[in-house]
Amino acid sequence: MRTMSLHHRVLHRYATFVVGKPHLVLLGLLLLGALGLWGTSRLTINSNQLDLISQDLSEVKDVKRLIDMVGGSGYLMLALRSEQEDLMKKVADDLAARLSADHNNVRSVTYRLPVEFVQEKMVLFVDTADLLEAKGRIDTFWRAKARQSNPFYLQLRDVKEPELRLDDLRDKYARMGKKSILDDYYISEDRKMLMLLIKPLWDTNELGRTRVYLEQLGATLAAYSHQNDHGVRLVEDYRLMGDHGTIAYGFTGSYKTTLDDSFAIANSLEPVSVLAFAGIMAITVLFFRFKWLPSLVVLLGVVLGTVLTLGFTYATVGQLNMITSILGGILMGFGVDYGIHFIFRTRIELGLGKPFDVAIRDALVCAGRPAAVAAVVTGGSFM
Repeated sequence: MRTMSLHHRVLHRYATFVVGKPHLVLLGLLLLGALGLWGTSRLTINSNQLDLISQDLSEVKDVKRLIDMVGGSGYLMLALRSEQEDLMKKVADDLAARLSADHNNVRSVTYRLPVEFVQEKMVLFVDTADLLEAKGRIDTFWRAKARQSNPFYLQLRDVKEPELRLDDLRDKYARMGKKSILDDYYISEDRKMLMLLIKPLWDTNELGRTRVYLEQLGATLAAYSHQNDHGVRLVEDYRLMGDHGTIAYGFTGSYKTTLDDSFAIANSLEPVSVLAFAGIMAITVLFFRFKWLPSLVVLLGVVLGTVLTLGFTYATVGQLNMITSILGGILMGFGVDYGIHFIFRTRIELGLGKPFDVAIRDALVCAGRPAAVAAVVTGGSFM
């Protein structure tokens, strides 16, 4: 009689235990499933990409030091919209003063820059070629006017009146970067939108602080809308154009868009997982030729395995990142293979005339070994 190898004996004892004590095994799976479901419900998504890199790297330390010094990249932008330019500027002055006073959250608020110096010294910023072009146009205009002022000047034919046009040159230097030098405020060309650039004390990846601050900022704007010296009402609306006594506002910028992207990813996880499960269920039912019992066993195993994996993730890691957050559907796709192999092997054993318990035990032994090897290899590929 051939002696069984160690791993074969281990699998045989495991299969014998599963077949011999099904109620105990089922109770253990239910308890583990409940714990896994509890851990899965507490998983959160960490969108900070820096946390994916070793925190001991000098580059990561330098980036964090830079964030502490000057804040994160980009701004949280507060946009005001109204037909009343003067009122909008007064409200911007009031809001900037209130926001700048919040030293626990705000590093700076930028909404206007003094442009008097640039306007007065604009000639120093103009290219030499453009200066010569402007001088040529002015000289031509001056000579034409001088001729017309001469009492002996006689015009024998119709000549177009001389015009001095410098609009193209003026428009060329009307901005320094993206900021217009025609107005101190960050205001649009149609004079109907004004921007306040808020620089928080943290980076864009700290979504929790951004979310809390946006809620606090909304409360601040609501309080200002309720009581202010101008009798103006603030309304958060991304389509409305404010008019008499009403100013519409909205948020944008890298802080807001990063937070919105995180919400979009979190909200898409559930429908994506449901679609993946529905696809797996449809293919499994077709594979078993519309026999619902083996399909149900496979699907329950897929759900339980996914829940246990996510629960183990909560127990060991504590949270998901932007990459691992999409692995729910992938895990179900990988996990369904093992259930199909086991059920199919069980059907083969039953087809050989074996009793039900013996067929399950032999299926666990025969299909369990390659399944275990495949699971270890697949798990190792994700490490």
